[in-house]
Amino acid sequence: MENLWDGRVEMEVQGSEASIREMLDRIQQQRWINVADMEITEIPCEEERGFKIR
Repeated sequence: MENLWDGRVEMEVQGSEASIREMLDRIQQQRWINVADMEITEIPCEEERGFKIR
């Protein structure tokens, strides 16, 4: 997840369609989060070699 200079947030996720949909639903139900618009783009899945939080 990355905060962009123009106020948008970009997030790249992978998983089953059902689990991604559940995650998006939970984000939108959070009290302090306001999602005004969402753009979804499917991209090819790359095999991960590690995990890090930046």
